[in-house]
Amino acid sequence: MSGRSHDCGDKLGYLKAIVEYSMRHESLGEEFTEHLKSLVN
Repeated sequence: MSGRSHDCGDKLGYLKAIVEYSMRHESLGEEFTEHLKSLVN
């Protein structure tokens, strides 16, 4: 197995997996990443 692994049985692990997957999404990843950046700033 290659890549990252998250414990999706754990609430925080599940959220991390969804965020990472969303950031890599072909059509939505860039916009989603910019949204996350706006939340941090």
